[in-house]
Amino acid sequence: NTSRMQPTSGPVKGAVGAAAVAGAARGPQQGSTGSSAQRINPAQMPRPKEVGAKAAVFETRNFGNSTTSTSYGVVGNSNVDRSNIFSSSASIPPPSASSKFVVHDFGNCSPRFMRSTVYQVPATNDLRKTSAMPLAVVCQPLAQSEPEDTHAAGLPVVDATAHGPVRCEQCKAYMNPFVRWLDGGRRFQCNLCGQMNETPAHYFCNVGAGGVRTDSFDRPELSYGSMEYIAGAGYSVKASVPLSCVFVIDATDGAVSSGTTHRICEAIISCLRPGQGGQIAPAKVGIATFGSVIQYFTMKPGSGQPQIVVVPDVDSPYAPLPSSLLIDVQANSEDAISLLEFVMSLHSPSKVVPQSFGEEMCCGTAAVHSAGKLLQKDGGKVVAFIASMTSVGEGAADPLKNGSRQALDRHVWPKTDTSAKIAIELSEAQVCVDILALGKSSTFLNLAGLRLLPETTGGSFKWYQGFDPCDSSNGDAKCLCHDLRHNLTREQGYEALLRVRASSGLQIQEYKGSFCVRTVTDIDLAGIDADKSIVAYFTHEEKLSESTEVCFQCALLYTTSSGQRRIRVHTLSLPTTNVLGSVFRSADLDSQMHAILRPVIARCPVASQVQQVKDEATTACVNILYAYRRYCATSSSSGQLILPEALKLMPLYMLACNKLPALNPKCEIDERASLVCQISGISISEMMPLLMPRMAALHELVPKEPGEGNVSGVPGLLSCSSEAMADDAVLVLMENTLAFVWIGTGVYPTVLEKLFGETSFEKIKNKLERALIGPSTPKGDPGTCLAFGAISQLNPGRHLRLHFVPRGSIMETKFLAKLIEDRTGTGLSYVEYLCHLHRQIQNKFM
Repeated sequence: NTSRMQPTSGPVKGAVGAAAVAGAARGPQQGSTGSSAQRINPAQMPRPKEVGAKAAVFETRNFGNSTTSTSYGVVGNSNVDRSNIFSSSASIPPPSASSKFVVHDFGNCSPRFMRSTVYQVPATNDLRKTSAMPLAVVCQPLAQSEPEDTHAAGLPVVDATAHGPVRCEQCKAYMNPFVRWLDGGRRFQCNLCGQMNETPAHYFCNVGAGGVRTDSFDRPELSYGSMEYIAGAGYSVKASVPLSCVFVIDATDGAVSSGTTHRICEAIISCLRPGQGGQIAPAKVGIATFGSVIQYFTMKPGSGQPQIVVVPDVDSPYAPLPSSLLIDVQANSEDAISLLEFVMSLHSPSKVVPQSFGEEMCCGTAAVHSAGKLLQKDGGKVVAFIASMTSVGEGAADPLKNGSRQALDRHVWPKTDTSAKIAIELSEAQVCVDILALGKSSTFLNLAGLRLLPETTGGSFKWYQGFDPCDSSNGDAKCLCHDLRHNLTREQGYEALLRVRASSGLQIQEYKGSFCVRTVTDIDLAGIDADKSIVAYFTHEEKLSESTEVCFQCALLYTTSSGQRRIRVHTLSLPTTNVLGSVFRSADLDSQMHAILRPVIARCPVASQVQQVKDEATTACVNILYAYRRYCATSSSSGQLILPEALKLMPLYMLACNKLPALNPKCEIDERASLVCQISGISISEMMPLLMPRMAALHELVPKEPGEGNVSGVPGLLSCSSEAMADDAVLVLMENTLAFVWIGTGVYPTVLEKLFGETSFEKIKNKLERALIGPSTPKGDPGTCLAFGAISQLNPGRHLRLHFVPRGSIMETKFLAKLIEDRTGTGLSYVEYLCHLHRQIQNKFM
């Protein structure tokens, strides 16, 4: 269960898998700093696996081969295709969150909802400290299931309005499949705290053989790891209503003249039109614009006459009466569309008078605050489209004085910023703020202040760097439409309260995520959606018993977008161990990276701390590998760099983290602020693609000779290095939401024709720049081609914006900087980084 790295001679070893494989001797590499770096064979260094054609099946527990039909579905696994089973044990970590897999819930919740950093919990705090790994769970309570998952159609729902959910009287944990039934079912023992509880009369049922209730398979809380309760009046402080949303649109002169305002309105209209990609969550919507003042647009039902309400005070903004400004989109969607069309006609680019001097007037922060006040009675969400820096009113940014370092630092991490005060106020009013920033490449938006709004209220943040608004059919406009539709149609809620409980012996230490902190044990979320995750860190209070399992339970009390109060419960029960090797074998890399990097990235506001952040990430990796080398691989030679099998990719991902553009001391201020906000609530599956780009050879899809070529339609992954940039290569570099296509000068026109349907570089560029590929791309679309299909298969479930990389351009320079295995101006090569880690580990032995 180790990966060893060893050169033909020298101190570093390299291999993949459990066996020790000597690295082949190579000639000197550009940028190498030591003889050992020259001897490592890059082909044997750990790298992410290719996407398989067949999805792995992850069974959350091993419940044998029995199958039981219930009113909520089928529990059991006799009908499952067992040829690709990944795991049937609670002690084995699930597949990578960014890979393709299917989940069958047999008692433990799906890893899409909750993942642990280790799947065999260390029994003592000393053992946990020795491993140097954090003990934490990453929770994404509203995550979307895949079509073949157990809960593909939604979680089972139990109506608990009459009697309330059955809970432990002591720790308040919810009923779950792991409680112990006693006295023929008259009592039950809580599996978290061990408390004996009397079974309520309405919940009593006889217990059969093995201590299992006879109705277990008819009660989802006793058979599944995830389920929901409809909550009674006791779980509400006020009457719940369907979700309301206010769209706040940038209508400054710069946004209007560039076409950004039109693109925003078109995106909203595409979401509001009936039958355009699913029912949106908000039941009522409001429309506001901002420039030097705030304007609200409304229309009496059936009148056809738009009305404008102006809020001139941007220093202390107020909100008009919401009853006159919120439109019922179910009954009057055409009125909302008419208002947006009126906004487009009112703010036409042809009507903008160019400014001869002075700064553009923008009251964006005040507009968001006013829209939040509009919703403060019942709560809701504000979706703000920002294309200009706030220059007047609340939150106006101080001008940068000669670009001084102090001024830059103040912008990146405001200590007493007005945005922070507004964010807390809106969070207390249960108003969530989503920010969609659409700046040109040279536009400074002061995202450091704006990011505090979604970070505190549980909202979303998206930065469209270098947004091109000139054409409604280009890739940027399509990406905006897709992202907004996803924002409005995904599962979401508001007025939420979340708590993660754990078995006796463990105590919650802290939470990390996008929320407002009020108590140590609970977190308040004005809004939460399917893409938000939270990390809960735990510490030991006492030694855990190795004979019993440790249980983690995430409970989310929230109001659905339809106005129903619900409690969503996810339960994860894991074995404990006193063996350090078992802890390492059960480590989950995705969760480890979340738990390590979230607090580290949050501390990178200013340039002076960037190197400290990089050093902290590397030190965390060194400490983990040192613990494994010292305590679990004592029989190996001291000249070997030994990686635990479960964490063998950690050095590569840490290197990728160190090379993030936002961690470059010379990066744009907005870029670093965007990273901090994005990492704070990033979904479980998006962390790895954000850190580590992947490269594939599209030219492999075209056979050079009859019978050759890749017949699967999915090209193989390459090392993320410039060595693959041959003259006859067609490469695609894929990040989280972006893909870059590079074409060598020696590629034959026939290859280009088969891949892209075009032979001219200019036509290929136009085709790429107008494309947005993903699951929603219609089959048979005339814009699709062989290359698009391959990229889509390499990124299952994701939408990607494509860019063409011209030879010799600035774009190619940025492309080369993304090749993290090469040495760049921002960091070491992969080989050098492994050597650096090995030296650090050896120094700890001295």
